[in-house]
Amino acid sequence: MSNDKRGGSLLAFFVGLLLLGAGLFMIANQVSVTSSFGYFRLGGVSVPFGLTTVPLIIGIIWLFVKPDMVLPKIVIVLGVLFIIVSIIMSVRLHFVRTSLYEYILMFGMTAAGTGLILRTLFAPKNKSRKDDQNKK
Repeated sequence: MSNDKRGGSLLAFFVGLLLLGAGLFMIANQVSVTSSFGYFRLGGVSVPFGLTTVPLIIGIIWLFVKPDMVLPKIVIVLGVLFIIVSIIMSVRLHFVRTSLYEYILMFGMTAAGTGLILRTLFAPKNKSRKDDQNKK
């Protein structure tokens, strides 16, 4: 009997994985990604991308002037992180116009798949396995 239960939960897991994958695929198809790489917004101010390289350049110059100090290395790392963050901040995601039916289908499949996977992963453990071991 426990093999039937495990087989059913394995089937539920793979059906949930299929539903989740199909739902996420449909959502990803409805998203348009654009980038405004020249400028990014920091608060209410548009900052040109060239200004984001200034800390990196200062850190590199400082590292060549004083190679034994730790502070220039920190400035370089912060400059690189600042560039990466500015690139990520310049990306814009827009949802393409879709019908209510497709919207419900996309998010319903994603929610159902997630529910099936979580139900399978967090199912209570069977006591019948312990009973089978005690009988042997």
